[in-house]
Amino acid sequence: MDEDACEIKSLAKQRGEEEEMLLRKALEVIGRTLSSPCFSAKEAVFIPTETGAGKGFAETDGLFISKAGIFVFECKHMTGTVIGKVHDRLWTKTGETVLSFPNPILQSKRHAEAAAAYFGVQKDCCRSFAVFNDTCTLDEEIEREILRTGTLAKSLAPYLKETRLSSEALDAVLSRAEKLSPDEKLRKKHAAYIEKRKKERRSEKKRR
Repeated sequence: MDEDACEIKSLAKQRGEEEEMLLRKALEVIGRTLSSPCFSAKEAVFIPTETGAGKGFAETDGLFISKAGIFVFECKHMTGTVIGKVHDRLWTKTGETVLSFPNPILQSKRHAEAAAAYFGVQKDCCRSFAVFNDTCTLDEEIEREILRTGTLAKSLAPYLKETRLSSEALDAVLSRAEKLSPDEKLRKKHAAYIEKRKKERRSEKKRR
C-alpha cells in the first residue's frame, strides 16, 4: 500500500472513530433525559456469541438499554454518496474514492440477535439501527432506513416511549451489561478474527 493510500485509510479510520464517539455521547445525553434506569456504553461493546466454529464476538459501536429494550447501533462516517439496497450484502461509497463495505443494516441486525441471546430476552426486545454522519448522501431506499447522528434523539424518541422490558427483566439486563466492558486483549482477538475472514473471502474470490 502506497503512502497516499495509507494516509487516506488512516483518515477514514479517524473519522469513523470520531463519529462513533458522537453517537455514544448522543446516547449518553438521551439517557440523562429518562426517569427510569438505563445504560449507555461509553465504548464499543463486544457481545459474546456462539458461532458454527465456536465462540466469537459481535462488535457493536453503540449499546443503549432502557425499559424500551436493548438498542444496538452500527455507526458509519462516509463522504460522497452511498449506493445500495436494504438487503444487499455490500454497499458502495462513491466520490473521490470508491469503497465497498458490509451493509450496516444487516450487521446491526446480527448484533441485535447476538444481544438477545446474550441477555436472555426475546428478539423483539432488541432493536437494531445503522447510523450515518449528517453530510453524506444516501440512496433514497436506504435513506428511509438510516438514522443520522445529528438527529438521533428525535429519531429514537418514539421507540423510547415503549416498554418492552419489565422492571425485573431490565434489572437483569443492566446487571449483565456492566460485564461487557471491553479490554485490549479482546479487541485484538476480534481484529485478528476479522482480518482472517477478509483473507478467506479474498482466497475464495481467487478460486472462482
